[in-house]
Amino acid sequence: MDLTTDIRRMMEISLVGGDPQSFLEDVKKILDLFDKLDSFEDKFSEVEPLYHPLEYRGSPRQDKVIDVYVDVSKLTDYVEDGYVYLPPIKGVKRLTR
Repeated sequence: MDLTTDIRRMMEISLVGGDPQSFLEDVKKILDLFDKLDSFEDKFSEVEPLYHPLEYRGSPRQDKVIDVYVDVSKLTDYVEDGYVYLPPIKGVKRLTR
C-alpha cells in the first residue's frame, strides 16, 4: 500500500472529508521527523532513562490563609433573607419557602 491509500483509510475512519493528496505533504513531514528521532536511538542506547528530571525534593509551599468577606448583596439584586437566589427562568414559577 502507498501512503495516499493509508491516508484515505484514516480519513474514512475519522470521517474527515477532502482530498488525501492535500494531507500527503504534512504526513511526509511528520514521518521525516520520526525518522530523525529514530536516528538518535543508537547514540542514547546506553543512557539510563531519567524518571524524574529534578533531583530536588523540596517541601510544598506554605499557603497563607486570609479572611475575606464579600457582601454579595451589593453585587446582585437577587438576595433574600441573606441568601442569593437565581433569577426566575422565563415560564417557570418561582419556588417559595
